[in-house]
Amino acid sequence: MRNEEDRNILNSYFDLQQKSIERLDTFIHKITSYSKNQRLPYKVTKLNFALIIDEILREHYFIANSDKIAKIVNIERNVDFLGDKERVSIILSNAISNAVKFIDLTKEVPQINIDVSMQNDNIKIVVEDNGLGIAKDYQSKVFDMFYKANKFADGSGIGLYILNEAVKNLKGFINLKSELGEFTQLSICLPN
Repeated sequence: MRNEEDRNILNSYFDLQQKSIERLDTFIHKITSYSKNQRLPYKVTKLNFALIIDEILREHYFIANSDKIAKIVNIERNVDFLGDKERVSIILSNAISNAVKFIDLTKEVPQINIDVSMQNDNIKIVVEDNGLGIAKDYQSKVFDMFYKANKFADGSGIGLYILNEAVKNLKGFINLKSELGEFTQLSICLPN
């Protein structure tokens, strides 16, 4: 790069460099989330899902094509949930990140729906996108560490693993539904 004089070639080098830095930054954030999930003590507080989701959406604003995606958030009134904010944020961040990365921009309205509601004494979080979807053959493996259902994806294959580990740490469960080329839906249930 230091010896290159052609501005167009230099710009392509800078683009590659930026993409590598962004991948590394994402990986570092994922490893940090994993470490927090494994090591931090539980700190139970009353959660404000509107603030948590807004903060996460702002963090994901600069991911490629995020600005082209409609983000619809529905939070049931009077959601009174006590939980570990750090782990719930890890769960939501990874679910939203995956939805953004695998959105289908050929859809008329690419969108992500985030719903939060109470069911008995549990909180139910549903993150659904109308993105690329996941083939049936791969769905049982997407929560495995370093598994990538899409070999062309930029990710490290650790996001859904971390999400699943955080759900387990909170004694919750997760359900995945997906149709290739249609949608992916993550339903997460966490005890209050």
